[in-house]
Amino acid sequence: MDTSLVLKHALNLLIVAAPFLIVFFLVFRAARRRTQKSMAVETINKALEEMREKVAVVTTAEVPGRTIERVLGPVSAEGEAYSGYFSAAEKKTLVLLMHRASLMGADAIVELKRAVPASEVKGASRRQVNKIQFFGTAVKLAKPGNG
Repeated sequence: MDTSLVLKHALNLLIVAAPFLIVFFLVFRAARRRTQKSMAVETINKALEEMREKVAVVTTAEVPGRTIERVLGPVSAEGEAYSGYFSAAEKKTLVLLMHRASLMGADAIVELKRAVPASEVKGASRRQVNKIQFFGTAVKLAKPGNG
């Protein structure tokens, strides 16, 4: 068989198969990303639940049913969200905030606030739009029944 004829058939096969290979690659990549995202979200949710057992977080100045024994000071955390991961990035930033408060000896964070999203700030750059910042006050709570 002639080499040029073999090359011609190989080229025709490649032209026919290429779109299928591209679609297969894109579907495989999307499935892999979806799996990675769900694993990341699951890990963050687990970390958030573990931190909630150690540090209560409220948006009010008081923790319902508890007395504040001592104010430890301000605490904040900042994170960045990437396309399609905003909710996970918020949770991750909240976990970081709770961890920082825990390192200060806090049982709770009161007056939790979220910084104004940069998307609401006129003239914000695309990079700023993805910033997430939480802040509040770390406090030590009195033991139940002591206050």
